Amino acid sequence: MARTRQRALVCQLGPIHALIASLGVYSAGGEWATHAEDSSAIDLDRASETVGQTSSRIQQQQQQQQVGQTSSRIHFGSCSLAQGPQPLWEHILARRPDVWIWGGDNVYADRLTVQWSPYPRAYFAAADIPHLRDLYAQQLAVPGYAKLLNSSISIVGTWDDHDYGINDGDKSFPLRQESQEAFLDFLGEPAGSPRRQQAGVYAARHFEFGSPAQSVLVVLLDLRYHRDPYSDQDGDFLGEEQWHWLDQTLAQSNATVHVFMSSLQLLEPRQKVNENWGRLPKARTRFLELLRDRKVAAPVVLSGDVHFAEISAAKCASGSILEVTSSGMTHSWGTRQPSGRTPPWVNAIVAGMFHVAQSVMPWRYQLQDAATGAQQYNLGLNFGELEFDWEAQALTVSLVGEGGQVLLKQRFALRDLGIQSLPCGPLRGEPEAWRVALGFGILAAVPLAALALVAAVLLCVFRSVRRLVLPTGDEKLKAPFAVSSNSECEKTPVPSQAE
Repeated sequence: MARTRQRALVCQLGPIHALIASLGVYSAGGEWATHAEDSSAIDLDRASETVGQTSSRIQQQQQQQQVGQTSSRIHFGSCSLAQGPQPLWEHILARRPDVWIWGGDNVYADRLTVQWSPYPRAYFAAADIPHLRDLYAQQLAVPGYAKLLNSSISIVGTWDDHDYGINDGDKSFPLRQESQEAFLDFLGEPAGSPRRQQAGVYAARHFEFGSPAQSVLVVLLDLRYHRDPYSDQDGDFLGEEQWHWLDQTLAQSNATVHVFMSSLQLLEPRQKVNENWGRLPKARTRFLELLRDRKVAAPVVLSGDVHFAEISAAKCASGSILEVTSSGMTHSWGTRQPSGRTPPWVNAIVAGMFHVAQSVMPWRYQLQDAATGAQQYNLGLNFGELEFDWEAQALTVSLVGEGGQVLLKQRFALRDLGIQSLPCGPLRGEPEAWRVALGFGILAAVPLAALALVAAVLLCVFRSVRRLVLPTGDEKLKAPFAVSSNSECEKTPVPSQAE
């Protein structure tokens, strides 16, 4: 019945508004709900109105699929521009996930701005809410995502800075409450959901695939709404209210696997290089201690933000923790930049610099393939896949590219994941001093050489144009007195002085 109603809405409201109306996802309480717009309201403002539950047929179909299910799939991705091509959805649907998780930067609402006066600088201008809602409406209208919405796949997610509203945003963003409302409307969160009553978009969802022994708790963390400035080294990401909620959620969980969607990377503490948990080290330590104290079974951290794919792990005094990074869905270091306006040679230089950095001083928590020794990162467009083999009690992690090819793949026994005691450290030690020096030297030399090459080319072009347009100095002096070589003057003999 609900699906029939949705098809009717396509005719009445048009595809964009029907997509909004047909948006159905699990609430924080685990129930399905649909949301509809009336024909006089064509934006997202009323997308959270609950008009009833989806048909029991869909729920029964899901239950039938889960009975006797020996494997389950969770897909996730981040960093997606609503305005450009989105080539991954067909491959996501083809691999038939049970759950889709938005990992942040689901749209890019802040604007990169260049200011020339009083001095040149580039910065991100904060998003305004109408523009943010418009981008969410565009994303809902993407054909591939529309198919996902109209399937039985559960959709959950969190945000990061660019869909929060401002680059590297923290708790000082003045429109954070309005942004939260727009984000929850985009996800179709019911009006009575706890996420609409709290400060922040954090939530947890329990998925049971046939039996309690085949269950996954997906924890969606909010690293924006309560984040302290990075200048405060004693600062926090989550805020005390979210910490209390997280502690209680883990204390009550009996799930087989715990998946934490963190918009920022947890393990690699690259302080002041980019955003990650290492920027606020006390919060990072507190999170790892909580996993230990609550004896969290099979913790897997998912992250995005960085525009490349990576599989990482930390070895603890007893146990280990896995992190899988998928970013981005429409742009990455090896394809194109978020602006979409950079020429291919710039993208090639950026990708080359990244490969140099990984070769000379690789990330310390990054895995290497046991058979080939290949470092587990990729710079192409990608989405992540967690496939749980419940019979073997194993997890296969895959990062899949825009051609549907598997870019990275590793398999783990669930029993090997978990933190019994701290500390947790990297898989490899600090790189030698000469490697670090060589790496930074190459990284500095490559862009300088590229700029010198560009300057040389521009200078050559300028000189060529100048020769075509402007005569040289000697030519300017000769021009008024020049005569043709076959002129009459040459034919007339010049009388000698004797004559």
